[in-house]
Amino acid sequence: MMRVTGGVWRSRRLIFPRRADIRPTRDMVRKAVFDVLRDAVAGQHVLDAFSGSGAFGFDALSRNAASAVFVDSRQECAQAISENAAALNAAERCTVLREDVFSALELFARQKKMFSLVFADPPYQQGIAKKFLMKLGACAIVIAPAFVVIEHHARDQMPENMERFVRRQYKEYGNTAVSFYGPAV
Repeated sequence: MMRVTGGVWRSRRLIFPRRADIRPTRDMVRKAVFDVLRDAVAGQHVLDAFSGSGAFGFDALSRNAASAVFVDSRQECAQAISENAAALNAAERCTVLREDVFSALELFARQKKMFSLVFADPPYQQGIAKKFLMKLGACAIVIAPAFVVIEHHARDQMPENMERFVRRQYKEYGNTAVSFYGPAV
């Protein structure tokens, strides 16, 4: 069972698809991420990429983020996110896009859609986390004050600097790692 870890919806349950290829982020890891972000969440426009159940985005909305765009290519995930948004009475602050994340980044760039807080929880394989960070920087859709939070396998080496971003923090939780990036100055 997954729950929102803080804010106005603290302890509210989230549904998630039960599929072998979905690895939901543990509640304690999400709580630790938001402990790092603290007050940087309120008022932000969030992109939750590879969103699965949408847990990162809903945790941000619970902590007063202005809006969240959830992107996942799997129908079951888009359905779960929509159901979670409805259950939390948050549908008006949510956009659910069933799309390949890399195609969605290009779409956002063409639309000049900007985000100030980005979460990404890509599959732990094939360097997708690094590829995502590179593409995100190339699309120039992140505005200050920006945080880009990427969950990845602890064995995956994420760069200190890439495109427009500098890694500000790195945390490990067993085989899960989280890299926090900010804009390069």
